[in-house]
Amino acid sequence: NLTVEDRAQFVKSLWRPEYKKQLTEPIAPNRIKSMSGGRASPNKFSCAADDIKTEIAPSAAIKAATQKAGERTMAVKQKVIYYKDEHNDEFSKAVIKAKKIDKNYRYIRDGFFEKAASFFLYRIVAMPLARLFLKIKFAHKIKNRAVLKKQKSAYFLYANHTSAAADPFIPTFTAFPKRVYVVVHPANVSMPVLGKLTPYLGALPLGDDLAATRNFNDAVDKRISQDKAVCIYPEAHIWPYCTWVRDFSDASFRFPVKYHTPAYCFTNVYTKRRFFKTPRITTYVDGPFYPDMTLPPVQARRELRDRVYEAMQRRSRLSDYDGIVYVKENTHDKSAVCGQRESI
Repeated sequence: NLTVEDRAQFVKSLWRPEYKKQLTEPIAPNRIKSMSGGRASPNKFSCAADDIKTEIAPSAAIKAATQKAGERTMAVKQKVIYYKDEHNDEFSKAVIKAKKIDKNYRYIRDGFFEKAASFFLYRIVAMPLARLFLKIKFAHKIKNRAVLKKQKSAYFLYANHTSAAADPFIPTFTAFPKRVYVVVHPANVSMPVLGKLTPYLGALPLGDDLAATRNFNDAVDKRISQDKAVCIYPEAHIWPYCTWVRDFSDASFRFPVKYHTPAYCFTNVYTKRRFFKTPRITTYVDGPFYPDMTLPPVQARRELRDRVYEAMQRRSRLSDYDGIVYVKENTHDKSAVCGQRESI
């Protein structure tokens, strides 16, 4: 299924200089027959090699060589990132000085004008632009979203944290039409302009002191009582295009246990696209996962975390993008990553 352009590029890249003289001469029919494995094929194509034009019949050997050349090209472009600690290493390129979230930070903005501003920014401005961006940049699509449409009451949504560009928007379309609030790092509300808008778009920054944490918990309590969705990225740190789910704590799973609400998860899977460097993002939704209320709270949240983690791991196997590979430091071996994925 190779195109004429693909084959021409292959010949141009591999033809040796000593063949140039031969290429200026027309290729005899018997030569074409020998190149095509003993049969003269009428399916010829034109190619150019350093401004020298000829016709060559396609063959299985050329197709195989082209495939291998493509694999070598992918290997050259592949980026390897070494990590020390999958729980704490951060690989986002954004450099933002996070402001302190203290007791004075307003989590709940439910005044009349604040509600109007939130509706306008969220539904009228942000959603159409974000949808267009995700489609153009990542050819984004969502699978199994129907399970969320059945959930009329509040729920918690967990996801893998792998894109600074896409992660702020995907929860919105995954939970739609339900309004979703996203737990974020304080840096997301510290940007000069966008930092003023993100609270109206549903950002809930983690508090930096006890009083702020209390206010954060009150905000979560209010949104759950309003039957909204709350999205949490339990991996906490962004690893761009990471195709395996990192280990994460069960701390955030205390919320479903506390409120007796179901948990759902979505896993962003990265797959190669033929004519684009940027991979496709496909979001797979799974759930509901109900906490086992017969267990003590600490055990219940751990058991719930394990079920969600297993579902996300299973979905991550569908990724085939390898433009960025994460390797544990001091191993110098990509099997360190492959081994983690194979053990899923």
